[in-house]
Amino acid sequence: MIATESPLLFYGFIVLTLITLLAAYWLIGRSRLLLVCGVVWLVLQAVLASSGFYAEFDLLPPRLVFPVASVFLVCSAIGFSRAGRQIRDRVSLEKLHYLHAVRILVELVFLHGLFEMGLVAKTITYQGTNFDIYAGLTGPLVGILVFRYKLLPRSVALIWNILACTVLISVFVQATLSAPFPIQRLGFDQSTTAIFYFPFIWLPTFVAPVMILVHFISIRKIMDMPKRNSPTSL
Repeated sequence: MIATESPLLFYGFIVLTLITLLAAYWLIGRSRLLLVCGVVWLVLQAVLASSGFYAEFDLLPPRLVFPVASVFLVCSAIGFSRAGRQIRDRVSLEKLHYLHAVRILVELVFLHGLFEMGLVAKTITYQGTNFDIYAGLTGPLVGILVFRYKLLPRSVALIWNILACTVLISVFVQATLSAPFPIQRLGFDQSTTAIFYFPFIWLPTFVAPVMILVHFISIRKIMDMPKRNSPTSL
């Protein structure tokens, strides 16, 4: 449906997801294991979404909760556990913050476009109560001002990551509550349905989790840094 009505949104989001995958691979330690797992995960979600697996809107809890919870646990393990330290140690905090620019396109182009097509609720767009676009705009600035030129203290980056991560989680909650499930509380005039179908299923199951992972890694690395705000500690 979306492919025929708006091929730009359909194929554009596929391209954006693949760019996110490659950028994450390049910036998060260049782990081949993570790359392979990412590809397998994307294929699995594409198959499930194309079959209508996630679009069973009469079921509770929504099926989408389970893959999202799974990747959240994986992100937590990589971001905060000892097992993920080897990956974290190879990450550049400055460059990691540039990855958040992906969120600008997600909000400005894709979610807005889907709203115009009647496929997502206004509340999860920048015209509603989704403030994630500001995270996309300010993320690269944090990387430049805090970690490249050291004009701001690391505490600014820590606070920014916590706030931006909270915003992202709140958007997922709003998306779930604006979908036509029995628990719907938002978006009654126009429900959110697009993210339960391919390729937009990749937004809650991959693109957003990558941003969460970046936040978790950044938070842990900043907290593990020496107290002295020196060039070597950044």
